[in-house]
Amino acid sequence: MSKIFLIVFIFSVFIFFYMFIYVVRRIRNFSKIVFNNTSLIQGIKEQQVKLANEPRSVAGMDKIYLPQIIKDFPHLNIDEMKKIAENSILLCLQSIENKKLIPMGMTSEKITNFINSRIADLKNGETINYDSIKFHRTVVNQYIKTPGMCSIIFQSSVEYLYRKNNAEYKKIQDRIRTEFIYIIDDSKVSKNQSGISLNCPNCGAPIKDLGVKVCSYCGTGVIDLVKHTWILNDISQN
Repeated sequence: MSKIFLIVFIFSVFIFFYMFIYVVRRIRNFSKIVFNNTSLIQGIKEQQVKLANEPRSVAGMDKIYLPQIIKDFPHLNIDEMKKIAENSILLCLQSIENKKLIPMGMTSEKITNFINSRIADLKNGETINYDSIKFHRTVVNQYIKTPGMCSIIFQSSVEYLYRKNNAEYKKIQDRIRTEFIYIIDDSKVSKNQSGISLNCPNCGAPIKDLGVKVCSYCGTGVIDLVKHTWILNDISQN
């Protein structure tokens, strides 16, 4: 009986080592194919370093949409608008870092919600820092035109150093989307669009109706600004 047990034990050990060697070889082959390195752990580390230093790709559709944008808005400087998009991203990150909304001119309530949600994610006493922010590229990703308004969506490839609390800084390669809208006919926007709520550029109070002429809180005239300017409507990370 003991001999049978010994034989079964030796056979089990042999099977275990055989499977172990087989799995190790498969992992090494996989790592060599994927990372060009036989060490999976080293390959993952190298990939993490590569991702941290390689800018995120953006879907540039400038050649497709720019002719239509220029036709509809011949005086619009698209390069200047890209700079405004990048500056808006900077102000959003600074607002999150400072845990306080920085005035950004005429924006939608979505921007306020985006910033407040990021701030709310931080527990009491937690801090975050965004340093060495660098924009690799900003492109036109989409252009949408409806009877009530036009929308230009940009994608920006952004690099920055990120730190939470007193942890070490990590280099992040991010892709951030910004949307600007231009109100053509506020009555049609009110009927056909939903979720568009603006903030007063002077005091930041919400403007629930696109047809209002003045801010109910500070009395600033807003209807001309709404109808004759591009408004930052949304921002998201993707």
